[in-house]
Amino acid sequence: PLSSASPCADFFYRSLSSELKKTQDQLSAYPEKHREATEGAVRLVEKCSEVDLSIVILWKAYVVEDNKQLILEGQHHVVVRTVGKEAFSHSQKEEPPEMELLKFFRPENTTVSTRPSVEQLSNLIKTSLHYPESFHHPFHQKSLCLVPVTLLLSNCSKADVDVIVDLRHKTTSPEALETHGSFTWLGQTQYKLQLKSQEMHSLQLKACFVHTGVYNLGTPRVFAKLSDHVTVFETSQQNSMPALIIINNA
Repeated sequence: PLSSASPCADFFYRSLSSELKKTQDQLSAYPEKHREATEGAVRLVEKCSEVDLSIVILWKAYVVEDNKQLILEGQHHVVVRTVGKEAFSHSQKEEPPEMELLKFFRPENTTVSTRPSVEQLSNLIKTSLHYPESFHHPFHQKSLCLVPVTLLLSNCSKADVDVIVDLRHKTTSPEALETHGSFTWLGQTQYKLQLKSQEMHSLQLKACFVHTGVYNLGTPRVFAKLSDHVTVFETSQQNSMPALIIINNA
């Protein structure tokens, strides 16, 4: 059956309504101090990893029972709220905790930290590199091969973010040099800019190669911090997957 028609759509909206009610109940159960602590910089950063996504899986199974072949059809709904965390179609059964000896201690600090974690801050800016998968260059005519590369920066938060892009890199791993080789970024080696709320910005770069081979372009380091919060220091942003390019001799 089509996922946009009945009964699939009816089942989806009923389960979605149930999920929303569960989320609201969880939020209302939080103490007031916790809600206050998550406001401001912390809440802005937390929202960078939050999504409102529902995945509908339609399945069909062929089952043999009592020498009869049956065709079973159904659907599962998976609600995704946080990027990078496991999501399940139903509540997981919690294992009972193992018995442990009681330990009595006096907590040194009972105040709730209002500073975002390093992991949360590393999701402020998403980066992606756009370049040709392979590039042909006549090395016998020109010893230097220049390839245009676009670095796309996306501000995932609803606040202004200060960004530093550092192109100075040194590959310290001999294995990485042997596999991907070494190359140089031409021109400006560091960029400082500010991205507005949910703004995208592209930097036009040039990579320089002197030999054929396979290279990893994913070397730019990106640091970011919320513009209006001086107490939050620049945090290195998560790198994307390796960006491999093949340089051939024309």
